[in-house]
Parts: sequence; C-alpha cells; structure tokens
Amino acid sequence: MKQSFVHSLSFRIFGPPLHGMLMYLLVLLIFDNIDQLTVHYFSQEAMLCIGLSWTLSEILRWATKRWEQQMPEQGLKRRQALILLLTHIGWSLCIISAGIAAYFYLVIGYSSFSTELITLNSLYLVTTLIYSLLHIGIYYMQQHTIARLEAEEELKQQMEQQLSKLQQSIEPELLTHSLETLLQLVYNHREEAEEYIDYLSTHYRYTLNQQQQELSPLKDELQATRNLLQLYNRKHPGTRLEVLLPEAVLDSKLPSGTLPAIAKYILQRALPDVTHPTLITLKQNNKGLLVLQCQVYERLDFPQNEQALLALQHTYTYYSDQSFSWQQQKEGLCFYLPLLFMKNEAVVASVPAATTLNVLRTCFDS
Repeated sequence: MKQSFVHSLSFRIFGPPLHGMLMYLLVLLIFDNIDQLTVHYFSQEAMLCIGLSWTLSEILRWATKRWEQQMPEQGLKRRQALILLLTHIGWSLCIISAGIAAYFYLVIGYSSFSTELITLNSLYLVTTLIYSLLHIGIYYMQQHTIARLEAEEELKQQMEQQLSKLQQSIEPELLTHSLETLLQLVYNHREEAEEYIDYLSTHYRYTLNQQQQELSPLKDELQATRNLLQLYNRKHPGTRLEVLLPEAVLDSKLPSGTLPAIAKYILQRALPDVTHPTLITLKQNNKGLLVLQCQVYERLDFPQNEQALLALQHTYTYYSDQSFSWQQQKEGLCFYLPLLFMKNEAVVASVPAATTLNVLRTCFDS
C-alpha cells in the first residue's frame, strides 16, 4: 500500500511550522487584538506553538505508523479506527498540556494558566481530530481501491483460465491433424469420412463431459483411448490397444483423462511404421498396479517433454499412497498406474474438477 501523506518528508518539514503559526494566529484572535499581530508575530509564544506542532506531528506520525503495522489482514474496521482516534486524542492532550505547563512554569514563571491551557488544548484537539479523520479516510479509500483492483485482477485471471481451458479442450494440434485427415477422406473415401467424423465428435464430447469430473471409470477411459487411437490411425497405421484385464477391474477409477493422455504421449513419441504398428498393452501385475506397456520406435525429433507425466504423477498423490511411475525396460516403455476403488464419493473431493485433464492438455499443447 502507498504510504500516507503524513510520512512524506515535505509534510514533516513544512507542515508543523504552518500549523504552529495558524495556532498562534488563533490564540492572538482569542486573547489579543488583531492589531497586535505585527508586534507579537515572532515572539516566544509563536516559537512555542511551532515547537508544540512539530512535537505533536512526530508523535502522531509514530503512533499512526505503529497502528498501520498492527492493522489486521482483513482490513480497516470500526474498532481499529476508534483506537487510532482515541490514541491521537490522548497524545494531543498529554503533549500540549506538558508543553504549556513547562513554558509557564519554567520560562515565564506563572503558576496560573488554566485559561491558556484549555484554549490551546481545544485548538490542538480540533486539528488532531481533523488530522486523524483525514488519515483514516485516506487509508480506507486506499484499501477500497486495492480491493477493487484485486477483484478485477482475479476476474481477469478467471477469464484467462476459462479461455485457456477452452483452448485446451479444443486441442489445436489434434484438431488440425484430424481436419487434414478428414479432408483427404472426403475426396477419396466418403464412408470412412463419416466414420472418422463420429470418432472426432465422440472424442470432443468425452473431453467436454469429463471437464467437470475428477475421476472416471476405467472402462470409459479405455473407450476414450480407443477412440483417440482411431483418430491417430491415419498417421500411425495399425495402432491398437490390447486389454488383458479381468472384468471386475473395469469398475475401478482413474483420474479423468489419464489413459488418453498417456496414449497421446506414446503416439507423439512413436515413429509411424506400417510394418511395425504400435501395440499398447494394458494388464495388471501381481502388485495390483495397472501396467500400460508399449514397444516404441522413437522419433528422432521427439521433444523430451515429460511435463504431462509429471503432472499426472503429482495428481496421484491426492488419491493414493502409491505413485504413478514410468520407465524404459526391455519389453518397452512401461507405465504403472494405481487403481482407485472408492467406497465413499465424498472423500474424493481433493482436487478441483477437471484439474488433471486440463493440466495434462496444457503440458502436451505447450
């Protein structure tokens, strides 16, 4: 937050002398005739008023700074404003009373100055109230402005996130590849073009439907993966998914978009080869982990970008003590996925909806 005017150097230098001379003029108007202004303009009383104004200004500035440092994070409340107001009033009464008493006792030698004491305390008290209310008003306006700016910034970020999610759900790379393939089929194989359109619409329909779900059944993930492979089959001919799992396992769950994301990683990494089509095998090992295995002939220009897999590994930490992992073995590239069996759906609310799907797409599209 921008510092208040009371902390500026120019205010600390020029403010107290002007305030002190104003107090002295008011005192002359109350006790003396205005004609005596030229006689008493630079008297001891004028220096006294300037000294009191400077001392009071510095003490109030110090009290204000301490008050700002102790201000709670939730912002200015009525109680905090009242505390500052009472603190300033207390300091004003103490400083002015002590200064007037010292001046009359030590400098002039008078012991009766109750009228002067009441008058000066009243004058300084009025200006202290104006000083305090002005500072509280400025502080409140700054907080209100900051709150509005933060709300606008948050709204801007939300809109950018929504736009980013929309762009991610479109998957520009896959859409471009699919449209190019569809353009070729329209001219040469119209029946296959209709079937390819069905695959494409099914893929995007699944993508949009899964954005509001954290977990998806394994059987839905398998169907979405097969559909994705059909879209890539023109570029990777013969690519297929072989499932070696018992029927009961198909009711387990995975983070939404897990298998399609891994399949997309494999297809981006694999070298298209008609004589050696890509075979993705899915089975369960003796530890109960889901094993996705694939022998990949890697492309030379494949970027070693594993952010999507790291994001998936991070997502699994919310659901299971067993971590998602992958490694290159003699049998090929292997992915190990823990299966999730939910007993209580309320327990699953650990990650915001569609987090996995959107993060994985962000990593792939980048």
